[in-house]
Amino acid sequence: GRGVGHGEVINLAAGATRCLQYPTAEGTFGLERCNGDSRQHWVYNMLGELSTNNTCLDLTGTALAMYKCHKLRGNQEWRYSKESKQFTSVKHNLCLGVDTRSALTVETCNTQKESQRWKFPFLNLNSTK
Repeated sequence: GRGVGHGEVINLAAGATRCLQYPTAEGTFGLERCNGDSRQHWVYNMLGELSTNNTCLDLTGTALAMYKCHKLRGNQEWRYSKESKQFTSVKHNLCLGVDTRSALTVETCNTQKESQRWKFPFLNLNSTK
């Protein structure tokens, strides 16, 4: 079944202290130190959308951006695996990760890469049958 949940999206690399945030101080999105800020509160819904402030994480080609949620899946559909802790773009089959500069990236999925592992505390995978 699909998962739903909400809360902080914490990258497990580098001590698991950095959270996905939108917008950041620069007005873009990326990783910031986890601090309980509302900009670090994300919702993952039945459509696979990962959103905050009514804006969804969108992947066009290899470019990540935040766009108004459109409920059409496609570029905004992500699958979270509770086992591997990866967010995978369903359309592009690439995983959400972090590069050496702590910038968000998408790359070939590799379950061995800690930078692709995300803790999403309030995930409930038993909400749908």
